[in-house]
Amino acid sequence: RTQADVIALKASLEETYQIEVLAEVVDMSDKKAVKAFMASILEQWKTVDILVNNAGAFIPCELSNSDNEAAFEMMMDLNLYSTYYMTQGVLPSMIAQKKGHIFNMCSIASIMPYGAYA
Repeated sequence: RTQADVIALKASLEETYQIEVLAEVVDMSDKKAVKAFMASILEQWKTVDILVNNAGAFIPCELSNSDNEAAFEMMMDLNLYSTYYMTQGVLPSMIAQKKGHIFNMCSIASIMPYGAYA
């Protein structure tokens, strides 16, 4: 997504639903960027009622080829660790307020693996 896409979506959501939206372009495969994003969310709102973890990517590569470790690690950082860090960031406030919902979106690959990855 580009900055322009994010700004356009923010404007559309705010206008359509009369809500406040915090929108940032974030490299969700970068631990420091994810934690900084969560900090900016909590700075603005203090508590979070709903978290939707929906970042992910698939990079086709042969698992038997060690040259592909960087692609595998990037997918783990993006698909797994970003969800962990975002969830870790909101849980204290959700527990304290005794309410909240976390939705984790998964790839179709979780129920229908890709070719060699089955």
